[in-house]
Amino acid sequence: MMFLTVNKNEINNVETLQESIDQKKDVFILVYMIGCTPCNNTLPEWNKLKEYKELKGLENNENVIIANIEQSMCEKIHHKNLENIISFPTIKHIKHNDVHEYNNERSTHAFSNWIKGLIKNDDKIKDLNELVIRKPNKINHGNIDLLIKNNPTRKSKRNSSTKRRKPKNVIKQKTKRTSKSKSKRTSKSKRTSIKNNRRSKSKRTSKTKRTSIKNNRTNKSNSRRMFQTPLDYTKSLPI
Repeated sequence: MMFLTVNKNEINNVETLQESIDQKKDVFILVYMIGCTPCNNTLPEWNKLKEYKELKGLENNENVIIANIEQSMCEKIHHKNLENIISFPTIKHIKHNDVHEYNNERSTHAFSNWIKGLIKNDDKIKDLNELVIRKPNKINHGNIDLLIKNNPTRKSKRNSSTKRRKPKNVIKQKTKRTSKSKSKRTSKSKRTSIKNNRRSKSKRTSKTKRTSIKNNRTNKSNSRRMFQTPLDYTKSLPI
């Protein structure tokens, strides 16, 4: 891990920083402007990374470079992401064409967590690319597809072997389920038949009641008419 300060007093560090960018190293840059109050607050926190305990594991890593650059010196470094910077301070991680901008808390602890997180992700990718698969006739470097082909899944083994028979317990459970479903269907059919019978009976009783009421009414009307008609006496009554 290397720390670089690039300003008018230390112009020689421009070449080392340019070489590290061209060699596709992990370069963490803080761009500041003279007379900027937020820059004056963040620079001491950024410079504390030199002696920060959490970054001691990266001391022997030559591919990690932490630098701070004065705004006017960015013109001397040839990289598209260091041109036309407007806001200050700007913090970036540059690895050739991969660029990550930092927009979180401006403290040494937050900076160190950000740096460690990016380097861990890069190490995982490198480990996958360095995979080697060896066969008696073939050697494959970093091809993950071939690794998957050489380690078949359980499904392929089952297909190659004979078909597995279903256990008896599963068949019993299925029969139980089917019987339950049949019983449910029969219970539903019974319920519907009972409802239909009740409806038909109620309709019949209502019809009979109506007919009986009509007959009673007609009988009453006939009896009234008989009493209302005058009596004809053909014979005189004895005195």
